[in-house]
Amino acid sequence: MNNILVPTDFSKEAQYALDFAIQWAKKANASITLLHVLELPSSSFSIMGEAYSSNDDFDNVFTTKLIEKTKATLQEWEDQATSAGVETTSHLKLGNIFKHIYNKITENGFDLIIMGSTGASGLQEILIGSNTEKVIRHSEVPVITIKEPTDLTAIKNMVYATDFGHNQSVKLAKYIQELLGINVHLLKVYNTNRWSYTSESAKSELQRFAKDEEFDNFTINVIDSPFVEDGILEFSQKIGADLIFMGTHGYTGVPHLLWGSRAESVANHSKKPVLTVKV
Repeated sequence: MNNILVPTDFSKEAQYALDFAIQWAKKANASITLLHVLELPSSSFSIMGEAYSSNDDFDNVFTTKLIEKTKATLQEWEDQATSAGVETTSHLKLGNIFKHIYNKITENGFDLIIMGSTGASGLQEILIGSNTEKVIRHSEVPVITIKEPTDLTAIKNMVYATDFGHNQSVKLAKYIQELLGINVHLLKVYNTNRWSYTSESAKSELQRFAKDEEFDNFTINVIDSPFVEDGILEFSQKIGADLIFMGTHGYTGVPHLLWGSRAESVANHSKKPVLTVKV
């Protein structure tokens, strides 16, 4: 993971994400790319703040000053990372936030995205969600969601919620375990009313999974819950987990409306960092 994207809106949560990204970059010997998107009509103004066409001089001056101030703030954020010894670049874009984040992801070959999030609730969560949730849903790159100040060295226990899929998420989970020197708590959430699992059969399958994938320093855990996301959050809180790791199928369109996303829901409601990876 040598190339980290950190989208920022200059909020306190975004600052927490940058602080965490700096720690991660130093640990993994990685570089950081900061991205800020200013929601202005791109057809009216260039990235340098030059007006293409407008008859309103006041609007032109205001927008130019806003862009100049934003560029200065973004430079301050870049300086935070470079002064900490991390190779950092920054980019300012105009237009739709999610569109530019997604374009950056697909064009530049990032290994990891670290984003701050306030979460979404109520109708916003159901109908729209947050930009972070949209990134989780669409990104082919692993995403770490940060909501609070997080000390990387304090991460000792990671919950790895699994459905026993043999995919790149296993490789990534083992890489993170080795990088951070942490314990992994393998977790299977099941519901006796909906699935054929029992507590013992789920434990047996987890044990086989751990053996086949050659995990070290792990525990086996199962929990019966009507909803997978609730079970993950409940277990993580119970053991005082410092990081939650889980896969996402990245449903979009009608499937997303029908089934939603467990990963997005966990990332939305967990106060601890959540790492999601498309499986």
